[in-house]
Amino acid sequence: MIDEPYLPFFTSLVTGVAKDLVGSGELDVRNLSERDFIAALSSKLRDLQDAGAFEPVLVELDHLDTLLGRARAAAREDDFDYAIVFYATWVEHWLNMMIAWRAREDGSDDAAITELIRSTNFHAKTGSSWRSMFGEPLDDVGLLRDLGHLRNDFLHYKWQPFPVDDERRFDRKNHRSGYIAKVEAAVSRLVGVEDRLRYPGWTSVLEQWTVDSVHAAQRAPAVEVDTSPAP
Repeated sequence: MIDEPYLPFFTSLVTGVAKDLVGSGELDVRNLSERDFIAALSSKLRDLQDAGAFEPVLVELDHLDTLLGRARAAAREDDFDYAIVFYATWVEHWLNMMIAWRAREDGSDDAAITELIRSTNFHAKTGSSWRSMFGEPLDDVGLLRDLGHLRNDFLHYKWQPFPVDDERRFDRKNHRSGYIAKVEAAVSRLVGVEDRLRYPGWTSVLEQWTVDSVHAAQRAPAVEVDTSPAP
């Protein structure tokens, strides 16, 4: 039985394990029906559990969900500057995650991957390096780079001040919601790219399967253990 406060963490953890199995190729789900996919995934997780692969559990935190949640919260509060910081940081984390995955697929070890990410700037990650590693251009490159520039301008205090009655000040305020909407659309497309490249279209199925499995576990009756002394 999982305590209610820990359900979101457990759901995220199980989803992450399942996505890693699919994304790494350890579980081949190509050309499977949804039913066969769920059966193969469930069987693989049971095999890992029986083999003790989850004891201890090593969790790699990528902060993507947290960053996106904070970006959206800041946007709802009309805190444009911090929304931009969190959206841009989410994009950079997402790029690093995708580049690390592809490099690992190509046989690079962790040290080489770390060096690759540290030595590649944001411009290259969205351009030449991305095309070289994935064989296709990344969508919304102009918007993503502009987002990065806005974040850097804010963090390094390069905002240009406007007089209180300057029309540009009001134009900037009025276009914020439209800009955030464009960023949200770009985020959705990036998630779609990840789904297509890493999980052959199974992301939504994975997430729903995890939620259903957790809820089923919650509904299952607890097993009573007899702790009385043996006669």
